[in-house]
Amino acid sequence: METQDQDIMVGISPELYQQVKIVAAQKNLSIREYLEEVLEGIMSRETSTSQEQGRPMTHETFEELRQLRERIKRKHPGQTFDDSTELIRQMREERSQYLAD
Repeated sequence: METQDQDIMVGISPELYQQVKIVAAQKNLSIREYLEEVLEGIMSRETSTSQEQGRPMTHETFEELRQLRERIKRKHPGQTFDDSTELIRQMREERSQYLAD
């Protein structure tokens, strides 16, 4: 694959760019090498986190969550907690739209 196929242009603030430039220089890396190192670290953590999410829930964990739910209900009587799934999905869509513009 040609190098130009792998290039990605990202707009960042001048302040952040200067910070990246300084840290890269301190590590004797080019900006590209430094950013690749940082992104590889993030992707490694993201991958391991997503793999951990696939573990089956144990009976003990389920029981701890049930007890936590009961404690929250006792501390906040009469208060309902809406499902935040749709709110998070909407906020992600708005962020994606903002970043795309």
